[in-house]
Formats: sequence, C-alpha cells, structure tokens
Amino acid sequence: MPENHCTGNIFIAKRTKSLHGNGVAELEGIQMERPMGTVLYREEQYFAPWVRWGFPIAIGGCAFAVLAEAWLSKKIFSTEVLVTVVGLGVVAYALAHGFRLETEVRANNVRVRLRPFPWVPIRRENVVAIRAVQYRPVLDYGGWGIRIGYKRRAYNARGNLGVRIDYADGSHILIGSQSPQRLAEAIAQTFGMTPILEVPQQP
Repeated sequence: MPENHCTGNIFIAKRTKSLHGNGVAELEGIQMERPMGTVLYREEQYFAPWVRWGFPIAIGGCAFAVLAEAWLSKKIFSTEVLVTVVGLGVVAYALAHGFRLETEVRANNVRVRLRPFPWVPIRRENVVAIRAVQYRPVLDYGGWGIRIGYKRRAYNARGNLGVRIDYADGSHILIGSQSPQRLAEAIAQTFGMTPILEVPQQP
C-alpha cells in the first residue's frame, strides 16, 4: 500500500464496517496530487461489537424489567407501554450502530467528531509534540468515546493506539486511530512539525 510520508500527497484511510470478526481495521489507501484545501487523511472507526450490541441489550433489558415489574405488581399492561419499550430498544440499537469516530486532516485544519455529534476542531496554537502512541484506554482515560479530564481529552472508539497532541501548558488531546503513524504524519504536515513515532509501523 502506498504511504504518505509528508510528500504532499493525499492518503485516505477508511474504516470499513466489515470487521472480519477480529476487530482489525480494514484500510483502503490511495495517493493522488494534493489540490489546495483537500483532505490529506480521513479515518472512520466503529465501536467494538460488544459495545454496539451491549448498549441496546442493556437498555432493552432495563425497559423490560420495568415493564415486568409493573405488570406483576399492579397487573398494568397496555399497548402504549409495549410500544414504548420496543421503541427504546430500537432507538438504543440505532444509536449504538450509528456512533462512530471520524477524523479528518486537511492542509489547513484538523478535526474530529463522534458521529452524530458536531465536528470539533483541533487547535494548532502552542502544540509542542505530535506522537503516535500506545495507551491504556480504561486506566488513562476511563474508557472509550469522548473522555474529558484534567488537562486531557480523548476521542476514541476501539483499540489502544492513537495520536497524542501535546500543548505547551501540559495539556494534551488523544485521537484514537487504527493507523496512528499515518495520522501523526498527516497532522504533523498540517501543523508544520515532525511527528514522534512511538509505535511500530502498521501494516
């Protein structure tokens, strides 16, 4: 697969929805000449299957438990209650399967979002380092999703690899990625810096 090593080409990586049962990212890359303002790098990541199925099952289970308790204790049951329970399960399923992490690097900006939420721009002022890193999602950030702590913020969907952007005030932003070296190189190209690659080259 061709790679973009700050050559002025575009590298687009897309996380396909087919996970082949092992959660390994499937990336498709192409290179082309870079017109001004076009995308240098793009990546989509879906949450792990246990998250996409566990969330709606948990919501549906809670709703069913409430319904069962109401029926057993007061013999209350109606079509409206049943429709509400089923509706909650459907909404939870749609949300869990619609959530995904999207990262986009352009020649003049970097942004990330947990879809369907809005894009969040990554500021380039006072950046001191861009690192491709391996991290501990639960211990370092409390899990996956949008994680906000003291002087740290993380956007991740799965795995334990990503790009950490360090700022002069000691704060940092972590963006999860299945191809952290390529993402770090693209961000560094946009910010006019040299990335620090602390993880092995991904195939």
